Amino acid sequence: MKLIEKIEDYKSKHRDTVEHTFKNGTILKAGNGIKLHMWLDNIYIDAVREFKTTGTKNNANFLTELFK
Repeated sequence: MKLIEKIEDYKSKHRDTVEHTFKNGTILKAGNGIKLHMWLDNIYIDAVREFKTTGTKNNANFLTELFK
């Protein structure tokens, strides 16, 4: 399953909240109008941009760790 598919699947199963705890213990405490779904989308966009510009996968690896 591709990373974007994992994100969409996760978003369909979880509410769009301001505070969320992932299974690996990472806690999202957002503010300023940012919620879980927007935060995940922004990190994915950053992951794509990071891979295209530098060839690294730090953000993609972070997202993968969240969904384990």
